[in-house]
Amino acid sequence: MTRRGVLFLMGALLLSQVHAAESEVLELPSQLRDSLPEFLVRDIRDDLIPFSKSTLKEMSKGYDRVAIVYYATWCPKCSEGLAQIASKREYLEAKKVKVVLANVGERESNDKVRRYLKKLRLDSFPGTLDPYNRLLLDFGIWDESKQMVLPWTLVLDENLKPLLLMGKEGNDYIEKIAGK
Repeated sequence: MTRRGVLFLMGALLLSQVHAAESEVLELPSQLRDSLPEFLVRDIRDDLIPFSKSTLKEMSKGYDRVAIVYYATWCPKCSEGLAQIASKREYLEAKKVKVVLANVGERESNDKVRRYLKKLRLDSFPGTLDPYNRLLLDFGIWDESKQMVLPWTLVLDENLKPLLLMGKEGNDYIEKIAGK
């Protein structure tokens, strides 16, 4: 084997180890221990359409779990987790998991966010625009006095009761969302 081939294999092995880490499971904030609080943000498809707890309840009928995936277009780690979701779309559907994408903290053009999702092949997923971080602050996931560190994923049961909060997404990310 050539030196270039050996270096390529070593690089591939190193990359596989980077993605082999387990997902980070975080403690649920007190605001989420019993139920999901009421909220109102914007639907990603149309800025004028509200997206609320009742919207989420309606769209999750027939699903066993809902995963709210928090992301920002400037977050490279978010892109990695979103790519996992895009590649496992059929698996998540088969496991009756509804994925909702929640763009947080971006006060830029909504078109920019929509283009970002289209590039990742995620534009068919339902989602929200939350430029003022209500889905983070009101849920107790993030405190404004701290630097925002993404990604986060909040997994809910069929009644929208919070089950799991994850930070860093590892090789078991999709299975954890699905309840494995």
